[in-house]
Amino acid sequence: MGFQQVESAGPGLHFVRGLFHLGEGQREGLKWKGLRDRLISLLDDGLNDARLRLSPENESTASELEEERAMVKRLIDGEELPFVLDTTMAIASTGTRDGNDLALISPTPYDQSVHEQIKKIGTVRAIVANNLQHWLFLPKWASVFPNATIYLAPPALGEDLTTKVKEYATDTFPQSENQWVILTESGTQIGPNLSQQLLQGAPLNMNEIVFFHKPSKTLIASDSFYGGYTKNESPSWFARIWFKLTKSAFRSTTLPIYRTSRVLTNGDKEKLLNCVDDICKRWEFKQIIFAHGTSPYTEKAREKYREEWSVLNTM
Repeated sequence: MGFQQVESAGPGLHFVRGLFHLGEGQREGLKWKGLRDRLISLLDDGLNDARLRLSPENESTASELEEERAMVKRLIDGEELPFVLDTTMAIASTGTRDGNDLALISPTPYDQSVHEQIKKIGTVRAIVANNLQHWLFLPKWASVFPNATIYLAPPALGEDLTTKVKEYATDTFPQSENQWVILTESGTQIGPNLSQQLLQGAPLNMNEIVFFHKPSKTLIASDSFYGGYTKNESPSWFARIWFKLTKSAFRSTTLPIYRTSRVLTNGDKEKLLNCVDDICKRWEFKQIIFAHGTSPYTEKAREKYREEWSVLNTM
């Protein structure tokens, strides 16, 4: 679970975790100030919130709670603090050419040591932003792998990655726009090892394409699954409190409320549930690589993926 360390997740599949500052430097969408305001608004009575107090139900230790309270106080006092969050990139064999071709799915922040580790595994032929949020670190990876094809999640509700990459990317990259490919709803665009499926019914701020990596029997997701953090990992103070506020517990395998509520307000619940059911029936995956938390998730993966979204039936 080390950061900036490429790890194996089965035949033809690796992953790497990185850290970034959520909302920092954003010129549209998920901005730091909006996140700060939302975090503070979700607290019940500020520092007196029960999620900042030691109790048998609170997953945070005494020392973690002390840090969380100190940081929240600094935010309330107006200090600008970085919101450090982890994210995970899958490095998957595509099954094309000589068998060493790779796809980078949901790029993490660029790191030179990770770059060197990836080059030892194979040749990067595809770099994939598989939903409308996980594109920020794509341009830098594209610049160091100039022969890779860029794959982007399809547009939804006025949010278009082609436009966002051109207007807001801080790094330029060598691939011309005619080398950018919009991911289709289904198929094997990237290679025979990677089947893909649009998670239908959840377009707002997501519109995620999930992949089934056949050799390793792995579902590769980003924000459509939250597997939590294992007990031997203590995430950042921001991750702990953010997920306690938005999904009750940072170690729980549950979706944050903003993922499910957006389906109800701007999506299609029935279409999504049918799509999830189809994915779980069609693909016999044994584990899930996901963006925020300890990957891979391995405990009854198909049942848990279906279970996370089934909460919509109670809303």
